[in-house]
Amino acid sequence: MEDMNTRPVENTEEKVSNYQIMKGIDVPFQPCDSMILIKPMPEIMIEKEFTEYDEEANEGKDTSADGEEAIMKTEIRKVPANMQKGIVLAIDKGGMNPLPYEVGDTIIYQQNGGVYFDLFKDSKLLKSFEVKGKWLED
Repeated sequence: MEDMNTRPVENTEEKVSNYQIMKGIDVPFQPCDSMILIKPMPEIMIEKEFTEYDEEANEGKDTSADGEEAIMKTEIRKVPANMQKGIVLAIDKGGMNPLPYEVGDTIIYQQNGGVYFDLFKDSKLLKSFEVKGKWLED
């Protein structure tokens, strides 16, 4: 796996930022109670190692407690990460505690967090405590 700190830096002049995209979107909603309206980004897939009983290799063997040791196989599968990225569309501006992110920032939240917000296509409403952090590289 590549070390995150040694990845090559991309040319940011050609890249369109979330902030530039947000200038062209009119969100007719202002969240309250430290809520955040976000646009979920595509699911992040990670590689995970799984070890399981190998039925073919153990066929005909006695793998009970008194028998031979069972042969296990390990494989790597792509699975969804438990965290997801989202772009902030609107935040509660009247809360007592200022939020550490603003409209256009990319945030990280638990994949099953928040609720889908049907009044604005493909968006979710999160409570501020559901946000785990701000993604710093785009």
